Parts: sequence; structure tokens; C-alpha cells
Amino acid sequence: MVAAAPASDYLLKRAETQKVGPAEDVDDDNTGSIYNPHKRLEPVEDVDDDNTGSIYNPHKRVEPVEDVDDDNTGSIYNPHKRAESVEDVDEDNTGSIYNPHKRVEPVEDVDDDNTGSIYNPHKRVELVEDVDDDNTGSIYNPHKRAEPAEDVDDDNVNSTYYNPHKDTE
Repeated sequence: MVAAAPASDYLLKRAETQKVGPAEDVDDDNTGSIYNPHKRLEPVEDVDDDNTGSIYNPHKRVEPVEDVDDDNTGSIYNPHKRAESVEDVDEDNTGSIYNPHKRVEPVEDVDDDNTGSIYNPHKRVELVEDVDDDNTGSIYNPHKRAEPAEDVDDDNVNSTYYNPHKDTE
């Protein structure tokens, strides 16, 4: 009886006799060969390596991206950017069309110190009436009074409005 050849030798000889030809590889990087399904035969078309895609790579897009303003606007393919430009009337107190934290109308501020603006409730639109900065009050400051203080005698008497520790007689 003849000893059988090892299986590995048999398979190796069979593979050599059945090989059709060398693998056709158009592009080693992005294309494929006849025998390697992980490579493609046609070259890859890539319009823009950054924002566009290729025919074979779905993570890239074929059309170029339109980006009007890199800061506040968007592109066709990036929903985090907008295609229209942003209208911003006043960078500080006003808003833009797309940024709800800014307002489109300009802010009316009558007096930067004591008055308010339309959009800032911490400032008032009307001017503050203050009769006497020392002893009187203003309309919006309850710690000052609108009428002037009447003081009959600074030493022994009381003023009409403010000092209960002085006598009027």
C-alpha cells in the first residue's frame, strides 16, 4: 500500500494548478482587485477631501459644501452651521435671526445710569426725577424723597419730612 501525501501538500498543489492569473489591481489605495473584494476596480472620485464625498466612501460627499459664514452660518451638509448669513444689529445688546440669545431690534436706553432699556428690565426707560440728591428722593429710588426736606432749626427742631429726632416747636 502507498502512503498518502499530507493534506497540506495536496491543497497547495491544487491551488497552484487552478490559479487563473494575477489579480488586477487598478489602484492599491482606493480601488479593488478581481480576487480581493476589499479593493475596488474603479478609482475613487473625491471632489473635496474635507467636506465632500467619494463614490465608494459614503462618509464623504460628492458635492462641495456651501458655507456662507464659517462662524454663524451653515453649510448644506452640516446642520450645525446655517446657509444664510446672520443678521446682527448690535453685537452687545441686540440679537440675530438665528441666535435667540441676541435680539434683532436695537436697545433703547434713555439713561445708562439710572434708567432702563426696552430689553433690559434692570434699567428703566423713563428718566429718574431727583429733586435733591442729598435729602430728597427720586421716582425710582425709594430711599430718596421727591419733596425737599424742610428743616426749621438744624440744632433743636425737626424737619417736616425726615428727622423724627428733632422737635418742630
